[in-house]
Amino acid sequence: MIQIQPYSFISSISLYFTALYLRTIHQFFKIKLRLTHPAQRTFRPTTYFVVQSKFFSFEDATKRIETIRKYDKMGKIILIGEHIDYELLFRNHYLVFGVIDRTNDHSLKFLKQQIWFYLEEIYRLFYYNRKNEP
Repeated sequence: MIQIQPYSFISSISLYFTALYLRTIHQFFKIKLRLTHPAQRTFRPTTYFVVQSKFFSFEDATKRIETIRKYDKMGKIILIGEHIDYELLFRNHYLVFGVIDRTNDHSLKFLKQQIWFYLEEIYRLFYYNRKNEP
């Protein structure tokens, strides 16, 4: 399952790029996509995209990451935003799988490349290893 939160223009674009990626690896109907506002408790492996916007600050994003970690200790969190405080992320042990920093490049092409890069690391290797099990 992939959850993208909270609602914003960039999260909608991220949802589109994620769905496009899942179509290319033929997993679109096997992996659920959700554009959610609050963190939801799940019992399956989940990837979370926490999207910072002008209405959702970096402090709000770190609070959301803490909430996600309460519910899901092993979930993969990818933070999308601008002017990200890497020292704060490291110091508080937020265990973020990836960070897409849009400070220098606001293009949608950059966003798509970064989202596909992280999804490739998570899902392509997972499904490749499952197919090759004896």
